[in-house]
Amino acid sequence: MTICHAAPPFTPLVSVWALDYAGYGAPEGLHQDGHYYATTVLGNRVNVDGGESVFADLNWVAFWQKSLREPLEAVLWRDAWCWHDVTPIIPLDMTRSAARDIIGISWNPVRAD
Repeated sequence: MTICHAAPPFTPLVSVWALDYAGYGAPEGLHQDGHYYATTVLGNRVNVDGGESVFADLNWVAFWQKSLREPLEAVLWRDAWCWHDVTPIIPLDMTRSAARDIIGISWNPVRAD
């Protein structure tokens, strides 16, 4: 029997914000987290342009790109099967800061004997 165990890393809330510059949620660019599964759940977005989740195959060819727009909208993926990234955010209204809050969870299956 295989169960999934949500052990660390668990990122409760990440806020990427910008006033007069782009905010990078994944400054390392296309990457893998090294876990079996991963998910990103949107908490909130305020005054944001960008922040699109990008997924690429193992040859780094992008196959999916979409913004999470509504709270609790989520994307779930098998980490070893693809690379992922997020585009920078910039404020829609340059007189106000922008924020994109997410919950990121990665986990690995464990054998229960």
